[in-house]
Amino acid sequence: MVKKWRRIFKKSEGGRMNEQKELIAIKEKYKEMKEGKKEKRKWYKWYGDICVRILQEHISKILPKNYKLSSPYAYIEEFPYEFDLLIIKNSSSPIKYTNMYCSKDVRIGIEVKARGVYGGKEDARKAIQKIRNNFDNIKKKHEDIDFIYFTYEERCNPKRKTSINYWKLTQEGFKNSPYGIFCLQDSCTKQEMDGWKNLVKYLKDLTLPF
Repeated sequence: MVKKWRRIFKKSEGGRMNEQKELIAIKEKYKEMKEGKKEKRKWYKWYGDICVRILQEHISKILPKNYKLSSPYAYIEEFPYEFDLLIIKNSSSPIKYTNMYCSKDVRIGIEVKARGVYGGKEDARKAIQKIRNNFDNIKKKHEDIDFIYFTYEERCNPKRKTSINYWKLTQEGFKNSPYGIFCLQDSCTKQEMDGWKNLVKYLKDLTLPF
């Protein structure tokens, strides 16, 4: 299985920039559709759902056969927190009438953002802390479950000194944690970061056989 993962990782690593550009391009297409709506604020949830499903499709391509992704908006048994996606055992099924999975079947919980956190500094810090608290609460009880915070874009290099660097706040919020945090693109400069490359490596290191 480890050798097989190396082959999958090599293939994905070789085309990581193409994969990242594809993720961004697809997301931008739907973002433009949202921005063109008369009442675009009402379309935010629709847009967020699309961003989850785009990532779902791309991660599915690189997972080893003993794993799969849950359908969007899933839960881990014993906890009320909704996750955009879960990486689970290939043989697992949700508990009847729910999209909740037994904790023993879950490997990674994923939080997906179209554009990270926003608002004032304190509001942004609180939003990040809430996500981390959810991760921590599960990790305390189930050490073998890991977590990912993924955003398509975030303000990483503000043009004005007075503007908030939200990516820096996010990094500070997850400081000294075992969780993976990834960003594809700076929302200000549109400069691409190493988000996809680092995410692939993180998954490679974690999705080994149970």
